Amino acid sequence: APWPMVALDDIAFFTAHVFAHPEKWSGQTLAIEGESLTFAEIAAIFEKVTGIPAEYRPMTLEEYAAQGLPNAHDVINMLRFFIEYRLPRNLQSLKRIHPELINFEQWLRKTEWKGEPGEVQKDPITGSK
Repeated sequence: APWPMVALDDIAFFTAHVFAHPEKWSGQTLAIEGESLTFAEIAAIFEKVTGIPAEYRPMTLEEYAAQGLPNAHDVINMLRFFIEYRLPRNLQSLKRIHPELINFEQWLRKTEWKGEPGEVQKDPITGSK
């Protein structure tokens, strides 16, 4: 199933928007994304932008779990959710709220990320990695 992706800066924008407009969003869910891509599409865009060869090699969720990666259960649960329940998103409506909403290719170009590993989760108290 396509994986909904959204840049951290865009998450911040939508969060501020929802808090600035409680009359509209109180009790509502705003399903956000910059775009939804399959993992094969993600690999192709990564290769196109970075010039680094990339390919998607599918594996089952069980095979992924067997890799022994930290927090693999979180990723597996998200994947199961998107495969089974997929929240509908309206990209045109989101772009009316946030015209500068970026997609994966734009994010790669902006950040110049080349696939190097890094910590993505921060300590909830200190904010440090």
